Amino acid sequence: MREDQEQQIKDTINKIKPFVSPSGALIVLICFFLPWAKASCTTETGTQVHVMTVSGPDIGGVLWLAFAAAVVILLVFFFFLGQGRLDQSRLVVALCALVGLASILIKYLDTEKPPGVTVTIMVGAIGTIVGLVLSLIGVLFLKRESSENRLILKPPPKKKARRH
Repeated sequence: MREDQEQQIKDTINKIKPFVSPSGALIVLICFFLPWAKASCTTETGTQVHVMTVSGPDIGGVLWLAFAAAVVILLVFFFFLGQGRLDQSRLVVALCALVGLASILIKYLDTEKPPGVTVTIMVGAIGTIVGLVLSLIGVLFLKRESSENRLILKPPPKKKARRH
């Protein structure tokens, strides 16, 4: 009985593994709109003053590539999932995740911090990076599905009309 339960757990995990990449992309879509950074400065009296909080859309520019990459990852994943050929989505998913990470790096390197301003990285930026890394790691689990291991139901093939 115990071996049956262990096998069921392994089978369940194997069915869930392919969803690592789209889960990461979904995290990106959510975190993109959360606060990314908080800027504050210290006054002459030593008091810390909160100046502003910005999210992904507030920062904009090249960061929209990270958002677009997550959308493409989801679209490509579900397209190939429907066909039972997840292995063919690996390259696109990996490239999208790398483009998203590169866009964040480019924006970070391009941003100048004024003197006397303290910038605190917040959950939106961290979550977006984690989501893109998760999508990249998930590429390892995108494999062709066997017919008995299908993740979704596919309609039966249409019968050809018989000619008499």
